[in-house]
Amino acid sequence: MMGLMRLSVLKALVMCIACGASTWVGTNSTETLSAPSNVTDIGSALKHHLDSANIPKTRRRRYISQDDMIAILDYHNKVRGKVFPPASNMEYMVWDENLAKSAEAWAATCIWDHGPQYLLRFLGQNLSVRTGRTKRAYVSTPI
Repeated sequence: MMGLMRLSVLKALVMCIACGASTWVGTNSTETLSAPSNVTDIGSALKHHLDSANIPKTRRRRYISQDDMIAILDYHNKVRGKVFPPASNMEYMVWDENLAKSAEAWAATCIWDHGPQYLLRFLGQNLSVRTGRTKRAYVSTPI
């Protein structure tokens, strides 16, 4: 039962990682990079599912205005400044355009759809959307 649970958790993790990521399962810390022979090649199965699905492979580009960048950084730095115990040398975060482009490219590979049921037989899959500008935390709406 524990092996099945571990495999199911691994499958869920793989679904959350970028499609080209490689993974392996280890039963203890001394196990090396080779996967056990009883593990399904999830990466190949997922790639086959995504390639055969009739899902658009691209998304529209989202624009982040200069004001939004400043608001994101201000909020991030404000929250980081509240750590306890206080950091002795907390660096102030700044916008990195190269990092933003890299994150955007990674996010463009994400597919807004439930994963293949045969890979995640024992786990539920929920999609969520966060919208709006509110004073409180973002509101998450399950789909």
